[in-house]
Amino acid sequence: MNCEACRTSVSIKELLKCYACRKAFHYRCLNITDAEYTSRIDELKNGWRCPPCSNITRRTYKERDSTPVRARLDTLLDETHMSCDESLTGASISFIDTQSDSKMVAGDDQVSASSKANVLRPEAITREPSSFTLDTKMRDGILNGIRSDISKLVREVLSTELKLLQDKVHSLEEAMNFADLERADLKKQINKSEEDLKKLKHENTFLSQTCKDLNSRITGLERETLQQQQWARLQNIEIVGVPEDKNECLPDVIKKLATHLNVELQADDVEFAHRVQPKRTAPARRPRTIVVRLRRRIVKDTLIAAARKSRKTLTSECIGTVSTCSNAL
Repeated sequence: MNCEACRTSVSIKELLKCYACRKAFHYRCLNITDAEYTSRIDELKNGWRCPPCSNITRRTYKERDSTPVRARLDTLLDETHMSCDESLTGASISFIDTQSDSKMVAGDDQVSASSKANVLRPEAITREPSSFTLDTKMRDGILNGIRSDISKLVREVLSTELKLLQDKVHSLEEAMNFADLERADLKKQINKSEEDLKKLKHENTFLSQTCKDLNSRITGLERETLQQQQWARLQNIEIVGVPEDKNECLPDVIKKLATHLNVELQADDVEFAHRVQPKRTAPARRPRTIVVRLRRRIVKDTLIAAARKSRKTLTSECIGTVSTCSNAL
């Protein structure tokens, strides 16, 4: 069962029914206090009428023509030659049920004088002030209750939404702070990477230049080494066809060869003398070549010139060996 005022469920403790229409209400919706309801509970439950039922205008059985009360009052005043102000001055205006006082007669157009008098009384054409006050109080109470409920509901909804919004804003702030920290760390890493990249570029440039310099130096050294080797070879001579002896002394062999060619050769003119290939364990058909380096180039040129002149007569017997020593130099 729902209340006709607030349209919500009514419990037995708060129920108040209209005696006429049997509609249910909360007694608080009718602006009735708890103390008043407790003290008048029997009276309210047995004879209480709701404001719409209390404001219904009672009509006689005869006159059911929906004629306004004001018109009947004007007719009554015209008949009695009284003004409206005079007739209503000091009158207690209320709705009165006249059906109990009316006297039905045999014909439909006959009504008792007492019934007609009761209908035309000023008290019978207006409503009671208590009903009007109750209606106003109930309307004000309903409106106040609705306003209070709406305000409370709005406050609750706004409070809930604001709390959710604050939580979302707080979460968003935390996310933004975390993103700022991450961005700051990323920026630091990027700056560090850029610095490292600059250092690597600088080192790469330095190393590239160093490599170029080293390559240039290596090329120059190779050239110098080659030149030195060529220059050193200018003071070398090769002697082929000299038989190998196990106990040979190559500087003595060179000295004997120079003596045979009539070339004066000092002991310190020979810087070194050796055979160019590894030592052989078994005798070979052809002996290894002897390489001799002289300290002075003029001595080399003198030996070569003398050997060319004595090419045909130069043999191994000239230096005390057995095999032939032709084309020695």
